[in-house]
Amino acid sequence: MNNMYENLIDWISKVYEGDTITLEDLNMTSIYIELTEELTYIDENINELEKLRSIIIKSRSKNKRLRLPENLKLLDLLVDISITRCEIENVNLIFKLKNLTTLSICKININKIPEEIGNLINLKYLSLHDSNITELPKNIKKLKSMKKMILDNNKIKVISKEMCELINLDTIYMHDNDIQYISNDISNLRKLEILDLSSNVKLKDIGLEINKLKKLEYLFLNDCNFSKFPKIFELENLKFLNISNNKIKKIPEKIDKLINMEMLYLYSNEIETICNNLCDLQILSLLYLDNNCIKELPERIDNLLSLRCLYINSNNIKELPKTLSDIPNLKILNVSNNKIEEINLENSYGMTNLNLEYNNIKEMPNDIFSLTNIISLVLSFNIIEEIPEDIINLKNLLVLDLNNNKISDISNLMGLKKINELDLSHNKIESIPNDINNLTNLSYINLSYNKIEEIPNNLYSLRYVDNLILSYNNIREISEDIINMENLYELDISSNNIEVIPDSIYELNYLEVLRY
Repeated sequence: MNNMYENLIDWISKVYEGDTITLEDLNMTSIYIELTEELTYIDENINELEKLRSIIIKSRSKNKRLRLPENLKLLDLLVDISITRCEIENVNLIFKLKNLTTLSICKININKIPEEIGNLINLKYLSLHDSNITELPKNIKKLKSMKKMILDNNKIKVISKEMCELINLDTIYMHDNDIQYISNDISNLRKLEILDLSSNVKLKDIGLEINKLKKLEYLFLNDCNFSKFPKIFELENLKFLNISNNKIKKIPEKIDKLINMEMLYLYSNEIETICNNLCDLQILSLLYLDNNCIKELPERIDNLLSLRCLYINSNNIKELPKTLSDIPNLKILNVSNNKIEEINLENSYGMTNLNLEYNNIKEMPNDIFSLTNIISLVLSFNIIEEIPEDIINLKNLLVLDLNNNKISDISNLMGLKKINELDLSHNKIESIPNDINNLTNLSYINLSYNKIEEIPNNLYSLRYVDNLILSYNNIREISEDIINMENLYELDISSNNIEVIPDSIYELNYLEVLRY
């Protein structure tokens, strides 16, 4: 690859010096050309690169004008062209290259694709994203070999009948367009596996014909304007569905027809209840229901035997069903920003990540201490006053966030030997235990906004700490021993009662951020 670039650079430099060179001995199959202020065109001699199969042209600045060499059409082996951020003066030349199988013309204000695109009968991959295109030409229907179309970030309003004649298509990306209408002939695309229509804010429905796309596996309808769940219940092979950021109020009972669903994104809608039939999706592994209006979960939720990740944060849930703890494979649970006071997780032995922040929890639930595989526990913004002794059972805990509670004593945390990140800010802590040096794996400590007056010398022995946040306390002194915290990157001791900053702070080699 390096030789290719060296040869190309040498060729370009000689062309600019006015030398005559022969290129036929260069066995390059690919070239990359970056247009600059100095390099503004491609020499006509490019046809002497007889073995050339791929050309990539990019411009450093937007809207760089480019005229393609006419001799480009003499390169019989050329099958791949990619042009980015250029204004092509003679774009029609591209559509005379009948051997092309891959064409990418992106970030170009081309507006309208010429009908001559129909000449590219061997084209399999077409990317025209970010090009201000308003419609596709009728001759697009002639591209019968087409498999993948990338048309994101344009202004296309219709998925046309002609486009739906491309029966070999397996992938369509058309997010961020102005699509309002989908032709019923979309049913012809029987090989389609991926369809992305997200961020088409005028799209309110996708019709029933889409149900004939039996090979469809990935469907993106997020950030559109759906008020109802789309009628897609005959898509038996669908494994991924994203319809988040819409206005959907109800999950239909027929959702259980999507028997191969693995990942379901329904966040940021207006859903109030979850139908029982959702619990029949036996291979569902990822479920996002956050930012809705849900008040309760169905009792049958333990029937989701394959569920690994459940996000139900930012709802109106007051109580979780006991059956939640019986989901056998649940690893990640986020129920933050609800109205929960208690939680039952006695059987959730495989749980690794639990987020309960922004609730009404007064005591750390005893069930949590049986979660011996948990690595991240977030209980911030609750009303917890005490840390029970049983927290020592969480032998694998790496991240603990208890900020914004009412905790005064943190001595029971000193046995968490693997802990890596510890946030205890905004509490009522008055002292740091002397045995904090037991937490030898700590890298992040936040004890800001407490009532701490003294720093025990043992804290300075935590040599792997790179972030130490002690602001807004009543600390009077920082010891010269801070030099032992050799990996410190950020140190915040601002808003305390410290009068003298030890000289050793300035000897910390990795310290980049210091606030005092």
